[in-house]
Amino acid sequence: MRSPTWYKIPIGKFKITYPSKISKYSYGMYYAKNGNIEIKRNLSHNIKAQTIVHEIVHALCTSKGFFKQKERDVEMITESVVHFIKENPYIIKYIQSNDNSIIESIK
Repeated sequence: MRSPTWYKIPIGKFKITYPSKISKYSYGMYYAKNGNIEIKRNLSHNIKAQTIVHEIVHALCTSKGFFKQKERDVEMITESVVHFIKENPYIIKYIQSNDNSIIESIK
């Protein structure tokens, strides 16, 4: 499966790119200024997937006004979300089948 090149959250649609070089201490980066995400190119599928979710958690928190995020907290949320998605694909399909009415009901 191809790596995703964009993501949507309630405030918009943003790019995901895969440069070969990012900070040597990081697998990914979220840029609050433009909403874009960079993920290190040569990661295993599982690490890449977890990193994408991690950076999207940063984006979601920032979009809701939570600007001071602790990496430890973001990582705990990420692990829980990834586990939930993997263990409950039927719930994800159920949510997706409802033509955005769930998202509209939250607004």
